[in-house]
Amino acid sequence: MKILKVDYDKFIRDIWFTGRFKVTLGETSFYLYSTKSDKGMLEIFYKGMENAWDAKSIQIWMKLASRSENAFDIGANFGLYSVAAKAANPTCTVHAFEPSLNALSMLKKNISVNDFSVEVSEVALSNVNGTADFHDMEQSSAASSLVIDEAAKNNAHSSIRKVQTLTFSDFVEQKGITNIDLISIDVELFETEVLEGMGDLISKHKPDFLIEVMNNEAGEKIERFFEGEDYLFFEINETAKTLTERNHLRRENANQDHSFNFLICSKETAAYLEGK
Repeated sequence: MKILKVDYDKFIRDIWFTGRFKVTLGETSFYLYSTKSDKGMLEIFYKGMENAWDAKSIQIWMKLASRSENAFDIGANFGLYSVAAKAANPTCTVHAFEPSLNALSMLKKNISVNDFSVEVSEVALSNVNGTADFHDMEQSSAASSLVIDEAAKNNAHSSIRKVQTLTFSDFVEQKGITNIDLISIDVELFETEVLEGMGDLISKHKPDFLIEVMNNEAGEKIERFFEGEDYLFFEINETAKTLTERNHLRRENANQDHSFNFLICSKETAAYLEGK
């Protein structure tokens, strides 16, 4: 009998479908909507959420969302973190921020197929209120960003357009939000500006963060916002499915496959995750 080797990535690219499918992680389930253009969604369908891109991060996020009153998904993309938080805790108010037109349609679709209530803001959080040029990818919306380099300008599958920008502190004031519990930030090297826009809210509310740290230089800049605030840093390894405390926001292995997320949290949260 001849055993055929399957190129799994090619399989995911070529064998696609449009429609909703059920995602289960532990005892919690929700739906996602698949399309041909979103390889990440197809990966979740074929591999299962426990083996997909941000499996460990999502597990941590859902556990923290289960005890949160307000969760903020900044750079929500197609809405995985938003719907996962709502599935983990239906009473949690989830705020999703996404300026990408391509991602917005999928974000709203994923909220709709679950019949969830999520507060969607079609703005880019920043350190100023106004407008800014936004690099919007047609297919890989996860790479859309306010950081525009020459490669972005010359990409035939993207467009640059004006989007509204808003500081997190002004958003919180406008909405009359009194509790800030949990925040995810995935904004393609624009994290510093988002954190600057929080003003003194980190000190006042001490929320837990899941933040994408693209490189060690970015980690050094992000770390400054948490100095003197008694936070702990944990590197999330998506390959080994581990959570390891670090002294700094530095990735131990910079070439490690897609393990970019860090948990930034209080000692109490760390003990909660350890079951203490």
